[in-house]
Amino acid sequence: MIAFVTLFLSLVAGPQEIEVAVGPEVARVELLLDGRNISTLTAAPWKLRHDFGLELAPRELLA
Repeated sequence: MIAFVTLFLSLVAGPQEIEVAVGPEVARVELLLDGRNISTLTAAPWKLRHDFGLELAPRELLA
């Protein structure tokens, strides 16, 4: 199980924290932003800080 703790319900820009909650069976989490891998998390804490840039734009964030 992987679930986003951080929710982005609108347009985002600038540095933002991304956090996921994972089940005990999860060994790693790949985070994809608009289809591009931005990070692979392999241990707790399951979070990172990512700079979304200056432009407000709709994004697709997947784990």
